[in-house]
Amino acid sequence: MIEGTVEQIVKVTAPRISIFYRIVLVIACLIAATTIVQTGWLGVIVLVVFVLFTVFVFEYYNAEYEYTYVDGSLTIDKIMAKSVRKNVGSFDLTRATLVAGVNSQEALGKARQQLRTYNCSSGVDDPGDIVIYTYDNDSNELIRLFMLPNDAMKEAIISSVSKGVSYL
Repeated sequence: MIEGTVEQIVKVTAPRISIFYRIVLVIACLIAATTIVQTGWLGVIVLVVFVLFTVFVFEYYNAEYEYTYVDGSLTIDKIMAKSVRKNVGSFDLTRATLVAGVNSQEALGKARQQLRTYNCSSGVDDPGDIVIYTYDNDSNELIRLFMLPNDAMKEAIISSVSKGVSYL
């Protein structure tokens, strides 16, 4: 097991529908700005509301995951708009039952199990994505965790799981 701490930040790719939302809101802001002359104060209020909502939508889709490995435990936080941090969970990797690539035979064999699933990957299909079946420290239940680790994080994960559990 690797002693110490390994950290990684993964940028989440915004869904395709967010591009549509952004375009519609920018067009709405332009229309509201050009109609201020005809609508007066109401136009200014509508423009301010649209600008605030546009800024909110642009910031909302700016998300990333922070993986922190410390002595056999993996903690994942979701960071929204580079300011709001939400703890996704803390997972005990020493009790992992499977660590494998997402499209490997071992992972596909367990794909139909009804488990709580945490998708903490980048949001797009990546060949480096892995799936971990382990236990949640809070609820002590078996969970499925998708993530996109770098080489240092993979090494830390592999070092903390039992022999015969990792298929990377």
